[in-house]
Amino acid sequence: MRRFRRLLVGLGVVLAGSFQAGLPVRGEESKVKVLGESAAYDQVGKLAVMHAGRVKPLDTVAREEVKHVFGRETIKLHDASNTLVETWGPVAAFLDWMVRPEFWDDQPFVLVDYLPLRQAILTDSTRSRLKDVAARESTSAEDRTALSRLAESTEFTTAAITAYLNGSKLPEADRKTVAELASRLGEEHKWLTPRELEDARVSHKGQATAFMEWVASLDEQKRKFDANPGSVERLTETERRAIDAGRRLMTYKAYSGDEMRSAGIVRVMPRPFSFKALGYVTQVIKNARGSKSLRDLAPIEFDTLKALDTYWNDIPRDQRVEPGENAQLDEKFSAWLRDSSVWVPLKVLLKAKPENLVEVGYPEAEVNAFLAAY
Repeated sequence: MRRFRRLLVGLGVVLAGSFQAGLPVRGEESKVKVLGESAAYDQVGKLAVMHAGRVKPLDTVAREEVKHVFGRETIKLHDASNTLVETWGPVAAFLDWMVRPEFWDDQPFVLVDYLPLRQAILTDSTRSRLKDVAARESTSAEDRTALSRLAESTEFTTAAITAYLNGSKLPEADRKTVAELASRLGEEHKWLTPRELEDARVSHKGQATAFMEWVASLDEQKRKFDANPGSVERLTETERRAIDAGRRLMTYKAYSGDEMRSAGIVRVMPRPFSFKALGYVTQVIKNARGSKSLRDLAPIEFDTLKALDTYWNDIPRDQRVEPGENAQLDEKFSAWLRDSSVWVPLKVLLKAKPENLVEVGYPEAEVNAFLAAY
């Protein structure tokens, strides 16, 4: 019961984060928002979670994963001009990945610190943006010619784009756009957004290939080389760094979004096992039968079905009956939920509507207190 209470309060901190998000913490003059550094997040970070088969504090998992993706335990977000605008503590960032992937998908925080790789990833989008500016009616004929010539480059650099800007007569808004392109190709700009990586197309064997498809082929090449160095070519430094960047992206994707990937499952709370919880399982079975696809189910419903499927696979076929049909078998299922079932994934709880937690079988008093507070 105490664990239920602690986590429900912790979820309240996460959901209440939107009230803290817009407030600069360290001085109005800096304009830098410092998020996720408070006693509340410290408390949430102490929660014991199951990760990769081991029980750890949530803070430990968050620090490990954030550092893997960003390169440091505290995420620093910069705007298009490379000005620091926000910093995120590891627990706050890790939880927010799950709650607001639509925000994080467009934030530059995936480490790509090898400049030749970053240039290769950004080549296609840079060329497209330069062509867009060249095609605008407000662009002079002279600038249109220069931009079109620049857009045909096989490799883009900060120096080349800056050299063009120094002699251009573009409108201010377009100058800013092109200047931002130059900035992103600079040595100091070491992070890209998940969407940039997912949408990127790189030149591979003379063809434009999606970045993650390229990474998959490189990973296969590396495995073959490690097994037999004479069978394939050794990866170049750019290719090795591409695999690293791809793994960072996949780490983030494992925790964000609606998909439940085993690599990104952090389990945080035992399952309810009361009579009410069994009734919820029965309702989920009914919902599943009435849906066109299991993907239509809410994450907490899908996870409930997975738990039931695991239990049914471990018992004789003649005992696989829906909860509510046999009191004796219900007691066995309840005992399994209490003693043997894996914990509920953190992502599932974060994506559940708070008012639905009572339906699932979590203690009503703690849920009501949670709703009253948040």
